[in-house]
Amino acid sequence: MRKLVENVSHNGNYMLNISPKSDGTIPEEQKQILLGVGNWLSINGDGIYGTRAWKTDKDGPFRFTTKGKSLYAIALQWSDTALTIGSLPLSAGKVSGISLFGNKGKINFSQSNSGLKITFPTEKPCDYAFVFKIEGIVINDVAN
Repeated sequence: MRKLVENVSHNGNYMLNISPKSDGTIPEEQKQILLGVGNWLSINGDGIYGTRAWKTDKDGPFRFTTKGKSLYAIALQWSDTALTIGSLPLSAGKVSGISLFGNKGKINFSQSNSGLKITFPTEKPCDYAFVFKIEGIVINDVAN
């Protein structure tokens, strides 16, 4: 998922190399990769489909995409401790809410002049790349 997230956060595309056998079947290893990507997208696809790069592509373990009035911060690693996104201080705009795709609980966060501090929930919603939807800030500086 890392390569997919990296490419999308740079306004790029991600191509999967699938090589069917002569009888048209897809080798099991390749099938498992496709199913894994599909399962991940079923939870996190809103942070990928139809998005654009943000003015900052990365901040620590986070990669960013935008769509409409939402900013998506995609954590490439899970953290048992709170992480701070330094590129989202109060001066960038006040965050009104954060949700984590695949998680029904509330996401605790605080924002200060040093950035947006996000506390991860206790359970992972998927195995790789965790998408936080950040709302409330004005998304007006988008990369081309």
